[in-house]
Amino acid sequence: MKKILFIICLAIYPIVSWSESNTTLEIHLLTPDVIGEVVLDKDPSIKWIKKISDELENYLKSTNGNRDVLVSISLHKDREATIDIGARPKFDDNSIDELKKQIDKFKPSPRTKITDYNLAIYSKINSGCSKEMDFSPHIDNPLDKVFIRYKKLSLSEKKNYIQKWMREEIIPILAHYETTVDKKFQGVLSVGETLTSGAYLDSDIEQVTTHNSNYWRAVMEMSLGNQLIPFSKVSMHIAKGEFDKANRLLFVINNFSDKSSISAVLYPILGRKLKILKDSLNIEIQKGIAMHDKGEYKNALSHYENLLKIFPYSAWLNYEYFYSKTINIDNREKEWEKAKKIIYSSDPMYHIEIKAQNAKEGYLLFKRYEISSLFKKKEDFKKDFVKYAEIAFDLKDYGFAGELYWLILNYFPKEVYGDKDILAYYLYCLDKLGDKESIKNFDGDFAKRFKYIDKNRDERFKNSKEYNMFKVKGEL
Repeated sequence: MKKILFIICLAIYPIVSWSESNTTLEIHLLTPDVIGEVVLDKDPSIKWIKKISDELENYLKSTNGNRDVLVSISLHKDREATIDIGARPKFDDNSIDELKKQIDKFKPSPRTKITDYNLAIYSKINSGCSKEMDFSPHIDNPLDKVFIRYKKLSLSEKKNYIQKWMREEIIPILAHYETTVDKKFQGVLSVGETLTSGAYLDSDIEQVTTHNSNYWRAVMEMSLGNQLIPFSKVSMHIAKGEFDKANRLLFVINNFSDKSSISAVLYPILGRKLKILKDSLNIEIQKGIAMHDKGEYKNALSHYENLLKIFPYSAWLNYEYFYSKTINIDNREKEWEKAKKIIYSSDPMYHIEIKAQNAKEGYLLFKRYEISSLFKKKEDFKKDFVKYAEIAFDLKDYGFAGELYWLILNYFPKEVYGDKDILAYYLYCLDKLGDKESIKNFDGDFAKRFKYIDKNRDERFKNSKEYNMFKVKGEL
């Protein structure tokens, strides 16, 4: 009587193994549990996987020699499972075909609810393969397959792909976690409803997030290490094509996410896709710069205009377009006043200001350039992070500054920021964004503390060497 140990629980991301005679099988669930428990019908999927593994075991026990066999399975929402089989040393082709035929008996395969689910069944016959060699036929990691296809897309196709992926696969997973919480978490439920309804697609993302008191309530309702809410904001920006804002916030929250949280699980995949997209766009922008440098201004402008149809919210692209457009005009500063509204709406922290008109602008120009000097050394991360928040605050990017101050307040010891009243700065940002509700959760004379913040900022302006370099008589 054969003895089988079969313990599988998709919610805890396990490796399952059992053995009979000289054949050992292991099931590796490659999709993390925080995704698996949302996208799979658990019981039917377990039964189907067990049928596949039993069939594989029955087939392999009659084979001879020492060999490893790998069966890679990807479950899909809209089609039959993709199944790849490889062996080392190589099976003869008839054996692979016969094994595939046996597995095909169990069609139809389970379907996922939202996005792909990946697993692999690893089998060792006798002592397994003793040599370091690839499986034959070669089997790509399912995620590698995705990136191979993604890299081959054109620039506009990459952009459309990542936006569709966000809208149709990632956001529904985030919304699931936000709409299934206890009713007392009204902020989280509100963000989940925004995602579920798709209201963000026809709205200014800042209006439905940082200018909305429910968003900040949601931020404060989450436990430490769970960055689900700001990650949802990142996702909304990506779905709208606002990649600059998404990248800034994604960098920030990744440093404060528990490894098992949804944001930490998705970050490597999302970050890699965003980098490939950004690198592809940067190559195209550099082509425009090369045209400009050769004096081919009309060609550069035409090139930028075509890119802007695809990436209207790229700060760098909008800047280069302005730069080529105004290269031969006298009143460039006047045109800059128009252009910077577009550039800074795309990325309020963008580092370029072409000219300071007064002392305060001179100070802020320096602050923008200072951003590029941050986060160079790991040991300076916390100090740089506090400085980053102060720069965002001085540039009046209160939404971003609020995110940073909340993280500082919860994750940094007081010695990092000294006497700075981080809570007051956080609530000051929310107040400037129109949130009059969050402050009610805290005790204190914040009107007085806000006045001190205004005074302190004014003093920092006026005492800085950058401010005094530009100072003009009579300026406040």
